[in-house]
Amino acid sequence: GAPVATGSPFFTPVITGTTTYYATAEVLNPGTATVGSGATTSATYSNPFYSLWSNTHNQHLIRASDLIAAGLSSGDLTSLGLTITSAGTLPMIDFSLKIALTDVTALSDFIYPEFTTVYTNASLMPVSGVNMMDFTAPFYWDGVSNLVIEICHGNGSSSATMSRTCVANNTTYVSTVHTQLSAATTASASCANTTTNKTTYTVMPQWKINGITVCASPRVPVTATVTPPPPLTISGGATVCIDEVLAMSVTSNTSLYDNFIWSPVTNLFSDAACTVPYTGLSALTVYFKAAAAYSDTYTCTASSNSTFCANFAEADITVLPAAVTITADPENLCIAGSSIMTASTPEGFGSATLQWQESVDGISYYDIAGATNVSYTSSYIGMTTYYRFIARN
Repeated sequence: GAPVATGSPFFTPVITGTTTYYATAEVLNPGTATVGSGATTSATYSNPFYSLWSNTHNQHLIRASDLIAAGLSSGDLTSLGLTITSAGTLPMIDFSLKIALTDVTALSDFIYPEFTTVYTNASLMPVSGVNMMDFTAPFYWDGVSNLVIEICHGNGSSSATMSRTCVANNTTYVSTVHTQLSAATTASASCANTTTNKTTYTVMPQWKINGITVCASPRVPVTATVTPPPPLTISGGATVCIDEVLAMSVTSNTSLYDNFIWSPVTNLFSDAACTVPYTGLSALTVYFKAAAAYSDTYTCTASSNSTFCANFAEADITVLPAAVTITADPENLCIAGSSIMTASTPEGFGSATLQWQESVDGISYYDIAGATNVSYTSSYIGMTTYYRFIARN
C-alpha cells in the first residue's frame, strides 16, 4: 500500500472501522535499482539504441509503481542505463537523453511535459553489458509521479542499420512511442519528428537507475481496532406550541460517557424556568422554549475522556405557529363543484396530529373522516360550506 506517515508515534486519521496498518524500518542509501524483470529482449524500435536508418526518436514511460517496486525512493537520480546483449558496430551520433515527471499512465502519442536534458554524447558507442549514462546534474524524482524518458539521435551522413539488442520488459500498458525518418537524418531533425513512421509498443528496456534506494525490514501488521461506541439515546423530539417548555434528557446509561454537549444552543436553557440560556457546557438535561414558530434538529454529542469513544443522538423539534395559511383551488365555485385546500407554515407541522373539519354555518364544526393530511380535496359542494384545519401537538 501507499505510505501514510513516517516517524514514531503514528496517530491514525479518524477511522470508522477496524483498520490494519503496516510498520517497517527503512534505511535510505544511494544505490542502483533495476526496473523490471528483464524477461525479454528487444532488437527493434522499442530499444532506443537500435535504428534501421541510423536515427530514432523514442519516449519511454516508467510508472511510479514500478520505480517503487524496484526499491527506489524519492530523491536525486544520477544516472540511467540499459543492458546490451548485442552491441553492433555503429555509434549513435548526437545522442541526447531527457527526463520529465508526468501523471500520464500510457503513451498513445508523444507527450510534452517539462523535460530536462540530463545527458548528451556526440558519438555514443555502446558495449555489451550494462551501459550507464551519468547525468550532468541530478534529476529529482518526487516518489509519486511517473517518469518519461526521451532519447533521440541521428546521423545526417548515414542511413546504415544499427543492429543492437537490449534486455527488455513486457508491460501491461503502452510504454514506448517511436518515430524515425527513412533516410540519413540529423539528430535535430530526428528529435523534431513526432509523426513519421510512428509506432507504439508494450515493451521497453529494463532500466538501471542510480538513485536513492530503500533497504526495508519486513512489514509488521498493526491493527487499530474500532469497537462500536456505547449506545446514546435522548428524549425530547416533539412538536410543541409557542412558549411551551420541553425537557430534553439523556435516557441511556450516563456512566458510559463523561461529556454531553447539545447543539445548536438556540432556544435552549439550563433551567426548567427557561431563564438561564444554555451556553454549550456538558449537561444531562436541557430545556427548550421558543417564542415563535420554529423547527430544527438538536444533537447531543457524548464523549468519554478515558476510552475516547463518542456518539451522538438527535431530536427534531417543531414549534407550531399561532395560525397557518390555507389556500383553496378554486376559492370560489359557480353553483357547485369541488376544491383542493392546502394548509402550510414555513416551519412545517412536525409530528402534530392534523385534522380537517367542515361546517354548514361556520359555528359548529365536525371532523371529516380520513382528512388528516396537509391537503384535502372536498367532496362535491352544492352549498356554502366552511372548512377549518387543526394541528395538535
